[in-house]
Amino acid sequence: FRDMRSMAREVASLYLESRERGEFPWLEDETAAAGSTAAAGAAAPIKIATPSKAADVLFEIGTEELPPADLDGYMAQLRDNMPALLDNLRLEHGDVHVYGTPRRLVVHVENVAPTQPDRAELVKGPPADRAFRAGGQPTNAAARFPRRKGLEVRALEVQEIDGGRYAVATVFEKGRGAIEVLVEALPDFVAGLKVDRAIRWNASNVSFSRPIRWFTALFGEDVIPFQYAGLTAGNATRGLRFSDPAELAVKDAAAYFEAMEQQGILLDVDARRAAILEQVNALAKQAGGRIPDDPGLLAEVTHLVEAPTALTGHFDEQYLDLPREVLVSVMKKHQRYFPIENEAGDALLPHFI
Repeated sequence: FRDMRSMAREVASLYLESRERGEFPWLEDETAAAGSTAAAGAAAPIKIATPSKAADVLFEIGTEELPPADLDGYMAQLRDNMPALLDNLRLEHGDVHVYGTPRRLVVHVENVAPTQPDRAELVKGPPADRAFRAGGQPTNAAARFPRRKGLEVRALEVQEIDGGRYAVATVFEKGRGAIEVLVEALPDFVAGLKVDRAIRWNASNVSFSRPIRWFTALFGEDVIPFQYAGLTAGNATRGLRFSDPAELAVKDAAAYFEAMEQQGILLDVDARRAAILEQVNALAKQAGGRIPDDPGLLAEVTHLVEAPTALTGHFDEQYLDLPREVLVSVMKKHQRYFPIENEAGDALLPHFI
């Protein structure tokens, strides 16, 4: 470790010297940077569309490669948390589908309502004897209560609740657009996704299992432009790493799934697992062998790839030949793996050789 630290220090020093000789060509001019910052601050606010009909919602978190265990954990949380979020937002919806690969977490919600329903809520205030005088005139307590709810005193009524008489008011709340409430709710929703070991990677100081690189969020063909971790959600996703083009624009959920299919990306974990098993068994059969059952290994590999492609390889046999003396030495040194004798005391070493 000492040698590695020394080497890393020397490499860093040499790199800094080479950058100094080139007058740091990658640094932005301070004046230009200040101008761009000012321009960004003066940019127009993000426009939020108001949908008029129900549509599918697509939500994707694009990341650096997630550890297999974290991918399982995130998918389980999404299955529980997304229906709960929509219910809390009072947005009617159809089925919720959750998918995951090493580079993306995807939620597809069918038939989400365009707006919240209007709501009328009965709010309990102070006891009636404190809210009104003997002549029925409201007290200061009665006046303060509806004012906090944006109502007039004349909106108060007296009702019996839990065996007592109270001043009550009916508060009407008009339903808001689905995109509007999702823009507000999704940052906290992403922040609520937790794993045992998370990292922080940029100035936003948020944490996640691996750095988040993009968000795709669509209500039908409209973008849900929420902001989190220094990113703004849009209608662009990414295909396989190093694919060209790097970003793929998608107009809705159907176009997204079509783009994934064209890339060969299997979003569904069960489908990906089945494809891997089918491919490796076919190749093993061609090679005259078989793949032993190992559910744990298969599950791990399933979470390490997006587009399964099984391959076979081989060694030239000349590289597998070792002198007899080397074989004997290795086998004697590792007798626990290469037993020298069987239970009857018969020599096994010649058999292995």
